Amino acid sequence: MNAELEGAELDAAVARLEGEPVEVRDGKAVHPKGLWPYEYRYSTDWQSAGHIIEREQISLIRQTLDWCADMRGVECQFASKPLVAAMRAYVRSKTPNAGTKPTAEGGSALSE
Repeated sequence: MNAELEGAELDAAVARLEGEPVEVRDGKAVHPKGLWPYEYRYSTDWQSAGHIIEREQISLIRQTLDWCADMRGVECQFASKPLVAAMRAYVRSKTPNAGTKPTAEGGSALSE
């Protein structure tokens, strides 16, 4: 079964889709250059993810226990936190192999 993207892997996938250079280092998605690496936090920071949610017209709906991120052409993505659900929906909408984890080269590899 494929694991859902979360944490640094989810943030890195979003950064790649946004055209940002990114690498996962010490459990964080960071810009690979610079003295103090910039950390991407799309799945935890509304300021980082808000423009994506608005631009991509992602709707967030509170279900009984989880949040559902709904957008045209993508089945509802569920997570306990709204930004995680929204960023999963965004990645799934742009990635033909949705449900797989992207590799460092930008392709995808099945997760175990």
